[in-house]
Amino acid sequence: GRCVVHMGHRRHGADDITEGERLNFIVWNRSSEYRSSRGHLRHNTQNPKTYERENMPPDPVCLSYTHDRDYGVFKEYDCQNITHRGKGWCPPRHAEYTGFRPEITVPVKKEVS
Repeated sequence: GRCVVHMGHRRHGADDITEGERLNFIVWNRSSEYRSSRGHLRHNTQNPKTYERENMPPDPVCLSYTHDRDYGVFKEYDCQNITHRGKGWCPPRHAEYTGFRPEITVPVKKEVS
């Protein structure tokens, strides 16, 4: 198996599994002291001064249909995840790589009664 450990706040994803099982162990730590520190400011995704610009398009393994604004450019949605189209946040606009293209959002047709 594999284990990935990261600080979060950066593009990452996981492929859907087709057999077997996946175990996710997620630890969230919160500290008011840390959140008021410079260290926290360095990892704040909404701060253009501290969130580094991506230097290239994502590796397809790192795409997440729940988080990435360009998921639909590199992969197709299916009937299970199509509701996430257009709802991503990553990368923040100020951190887009050169040539970034957001996925095309398809407006939902409203039925007239």
